[in-house]
Amino acid sequence: MADQVLIVREPGTSRVKFDSRLAVGGVCLGIYAVPSGVHAYSFPGMGPGLTGIVLTISGNNLSGLAYTYDNDLGYPRFIFNGVSIGEPVALFVK
Repeated sequence: MADQVLIVREPGTSRVKFDSRLAVGGVCLGIYAVPSGVHAYSFPGMGPGLTGIVLTISGNNLSGLAYTYDNDLGYPRFIFNGVSIGEPVALFVK
């Protein structure tokens, strides 16, 4: 079975902004098209004490105004507050 990788390129130049094969200390939990309205993504199989990071597919770190992250339930949880993001997002923890 082939390994799955995530490569984010800069629009227009195709310059690599992120390559999961070279990333150190983080795990991509998946790429999600966040629907409109409040929506949560939870990962109960992961442990507490992790830091959450959200990147847009264009490689930009998503503003904390669009989501919150917590470990209140003992595992990572990303809660999107209904702000339109306009593109899929990649969720990471480290």
